[in-house]
Amino acid sequence: MNFAIDSRLPTKPSPQTGADLEDVADMMLTRALLGAERVDSSSIGSEKGRVTVRIEHVFQSRSTLYIHYSVTNLSNQPFRVTDPVVTEAVAPQTTISLLSIPRTQVDKHLLRQVGELRERSVSPVRSEFSKEDIQPNEEVQGVVAIREQVATPTIFRLTFGPEGRHKVEAVMVF
Repeated sequence: MNFAIDSRLPTKPSPQTGADLEDVADMMLTRALLGAERVDSSSIGSEKGRVTVRIEHVFQSRSTLYIHYSVTNLSNQPFRVTDPVVTEAVAPQTTISLLSIPRTQVDKHLLRQVGELRERSVSPVRSEFSKEDIQPNEEVQGVVAIREQVATPTIFRLTFGPEGRHKVEAVMVF
């Protein structure tokens, strides 16, 4: 005896309309813009003849830390922006309280006061910048996303490609 049973495939829920997706995107962008915190980078000078990185804002969602930065090329040569290498660090024997400088980009002088860092590599889940090659006197914006909940105070170092013999990097206390 042969027989077949035909059954209907379950129907898929209808995809959201374009307007629904735009509403969700608007809500997420609004929350991100309102929740972004400015990073104090006032101690970072713009040296003529060098490439400078400034950490502009940070935003912490439930599971991800977003770091918004700018790269300014004040050198005489083009500079290629690459995805930054990100490290997270602790300073076991710091001479200053990191709790007193949250959301601060650290210059070389303050970094010496922080002392020796124990760093571990962090793998960003996303890294984007507005332009790869920047000419002299140009600036680009970028964002790097780190998928982890970060406790404060934490030190992050973003290291980009070299500029001649100099490291192009930024260090901040979150």
